[in-house]
Amino acid sequence: MQYEEQSDYEVLTANGWKDFDGIKETSRDEYYKITFSDDSILECTPEHKIKTLFDFTKAEDVSIGDYTSTGLKIINIEYIEETENFYDLINVADGHEYITNNVTSHNCAFIDNNKWESFWASTYPTISSSKEAKIIMSSTPKGMNHFYKLYTDGENDKNGFVTCTVLWDRVPGRDEAWKDKTISEIGLQKFQQEFECLFLGSAGTLISGTKLQNLVFTDPEEETFEDKFKIYEYPQEDRKYVLFADFGEGNSGDYTTNQVIDVTERPWKQVATYRDNELLYREASALLNKIGIYYNNALVIGEANTIGLAILDSLNDDFEYENLFYGDILENNKNVDYFGIKMTKRSKRIGNSYLKEYIEGDNLALCDFNTIGELSSYIKKKNSYEAEEGKTDDLVTPLVLFSYFMQNKELVEDWLDSTTYNKRDKTLQAIEDNLLPVGFFMDGEGLHNMEDDEEDWSGEYF
Repeated sequence: MQYEEQSDYEVLTANGWKDFDGIKETSRDEYYKITFSDDSILECTPEHKIKTLFDFTKAEDVSIGDYTSTGLKIINIEYIEETENFYDLINVADGHEYITNNVTSHNCAFIDNNKWESFWASTYPTISSSKEAKIIMSSTPKGMNHFYKLYTDGENDKNGFVTCTVLWDRVPGRDEAWKDKTISEIGLQKFQQEFECLFLGSAGTLISGTKLQNLVFTDPEEETFEDKFKIYEYPQEDRKYVLFADFGEGNSGDYTTNQVIDVTERPWKQVATYRDNELLYREASALLNKIGIYYNNALVIGEANTIGLAILDSLNDDFEYENLFYGDILENNKNVDYFGIKMTKRSKRIGNSYLKEYIEGDNLALCDFNTIGELSSYIKKKNSYEAEEGKTDDLVTPLVLFSYFMQNKELVEDWLDSTTYNKRDKTLQAIEDNLLPVGFFMDGEGLHNMEDDEEDWSGEYF
């Protein structure tokens, strides 16, 4: 069972809109599917309480022909034995009851914003099963989250929602003097969000609030790999692409993410993204190989953390990927070559600075909803930037890598210039020189060091 508190939403009850404490998610092996006279359907646990004409009754105790308190007749009851997730609202104010799809329920609970997609996917089919059912969402903006996407899609006729905005001056008694006084008390940004219904990012974001508001997301041309790989522009033969990657552990925590950028010319363009927090690191190298090949053997640059090093090594060793970036770092007074880029405090600071410059200067065009959403909560903390509490920045990290790489003229000329585009042979030699021990062999004359021996030992002795 999972539970989280909330304070941002209200639920419709017989006595109007009421507060509730949160949402509880439970998994059950049995449930009831109840059909009503308006063709709406309720799927619930056996203990779920439904308000009938006389009192609240458990779902397992209602019968065909019973009427709900809202006048609906139960016309069919189906008992199902299979695993399903259910969501209940917890501590609904003034009576612990609420209305969904014209049925009054009791003791329902909550889900946190990070689980919105699964919550929406599981409840929407039931709510929308009736032609008479209606969904009403009312909220002040809170960044570029799921409500922002639903509202924006509604404005652009991409879903069935009709949008409506009620501004502060629609309330009687509020004038410019009231506005000035309120701004002086809560600040301009808070006023714009709460009273002017502007979808702003969090305070202190790397990208300015004005620029974030002007970033426009688009629908992908195609979604594959269980909708985790979003293609916004298909690869073109004459274009040059770079794939930047950040890696998670595949335990439903941090996400493994890819950003594919068209770097043929400015403005550079985001053409595809991948995002998955269940991808095992053993599978990540195969994924990089597929996406890299698909985008014209894109140059692959990954963050060389502990997991990243293993994944990038596998991409080279197991798949022999032909366009894999490598760099070097000073260790024990010696330059050591490795695949990927290791993000230090300095390189992250440089990457953040140039990411801001590229986006605000219209040198990097973004179109992915999740990426824009993460940027809206990518805020300053101490001397760096990271996701605000409860948010993620896994799609931003590859863009920081991208910005760090693109600002380095030497790296760009060395790796993206057409005459030196394929550096696989040099990469293998440099890394193997640092990783492989010097070999020895013995013949009738004694022990020989292969590195010192001038003969062609590879053919003569083996």
